Amino acid sequence: MKATPDSDPAVEAELEKAISGVTSLEMVTKDLVDKLRLFCMEIVEFTYLKVSELEYSTGLDWCDEEYSEITGIFMEYNPKTGTVILNSRGASALHSSCQAVLISWLQEIQDSTPEQPLFAIQEQGFTGFHKVPDCILGRIGSEFPIIMVEVGFSEPLEVLFSNAQEALDISAGETQVVILLKIYEEGRETPRGYPWGLTETEIGDKATKLSLVQAVMDWHQQNEVNVVGDLTVHMYIWSAERKHPPRYPIWEFEVDSATCVSSEGTFRRNLRNPFLDRDFD
Repeated sequence: MKATPDSDPAVEAELEKAISGVTSLEMVTKDLVDKLRLFCMEIVEFTYLKVSELEYSTGLDWCDEEYSEITGIFMEYNPKTGTVILNSRGASALHSSCQAVLISWLQEIQDSTPEQPLFAIQEQGFTGFHKVPDCILGRIGSEFPIIMVEVGFSEPLEVLFSNAQEALDISAGETQVVILLKIYEEGRETPRGYPWGLTETEIGDKATKLSLVQAVMDWHQQNEVNVVGDLTVHMYIWSAERKHPPRYPIWEFEVDSATCVSSEGTFRRNLRNPFLDRDFD
C-alpha cells in the first residue's frame, strides 16, 4: 500500500500493518472491515491479496447487496492488478454530502432537457470500467455515461486522474466530461501509538459496539482535538477533448474546523472550450 501525499504517516503505518497479513479472501471478514474503517480511509486496497476474477465473484458472500445497502460498504475488484478493494465511501458523511450536491446538479440538467432521454443516478457502473462511479448522467439506451463524477478523500489525486482517463478511453468520446472532487484534510491530530489511545485488543473488543464511538469521541474531547481537520475541496473537470489531466482545479472551497466558517469558494476559468456539447448549452 502506498501512502497518499495528504495522509497521516502514523495512520498509514497502522493501516499497512492491518492489511499486510491479509493473503486470502477468507481473511476478509466483517470484523476486519469494521477494524479498517476505524482508520477513516474510504478506499483500502488489499495489495497483498491477489485473486482471479472468478475467485472474487464466488467469494465474500457476506458482502451482499443487502449488507451494502445498509452499511454503505462495497467490495470492488480491479482486474488490472487482481486486487480486492474495500469501498466504504457510502458510509462517509463527508463523501455522501459531496455526492448529494453533485447528483442534485446532474438531476437539474436532466430536468432542464425534457426532450433528451437522460437520467441521473448514483453508484451506477458501466461496461469496462473497473469501479463504480459516485454518480453519472447518462442517455437512455447508451452504454456509457455523458458525465461521470468521482469524489475522492483518501484516494490520491493521481488515482482520480487515472480513473478519469480510463473512463474517457473506454467510452471513446461518448463520455464527454469527468468531474473530480478531491478533498484534502489538514490539522486533524492523531494520538501516539495505536489510534485514539486504544490497544489493538481494546479496538477489537469495541469494534462492533457503540462503546467504540464513545471512546473515540472521549479521546478527542479530552485532548481538545477536532474530530475533523480543516477541509479543502478542489474541483477538476476533464473533458473528452483533453489528452492530459487538467493542471489546476476550476473551483476551490475551504472549511475551518475550529470556527466552522467556510469560504464562498473560488472559481477559476481554466477551461479553454465549453465542456458540454450543444445539447446542454
